[in-house]
Amino acid sequence: MSVPETLLLAIAVLVAVRTLVSLMRRRAHQLTTEVQKQIDAQREREAEAKLKARRRGSH
Repeated sequence: MSVPETLLLAIAVLVAVRTLVSLMRRRAHQLTTEVQKQIDAQREREAEAKLKARRRGSH
């Protein structure tokens, strides 16, 4: 391989790795957001269930 070919290959590898890392970070952020929403929804359901149980218990 000549120097220009090696340089082009190195640049292509760098671009590919940076792109992959960017995509992986974006997906990780999406997953984190989705899981956090699920956790928040579950906590809200639990709080509502406790409130309903208290209301039933007080009557």
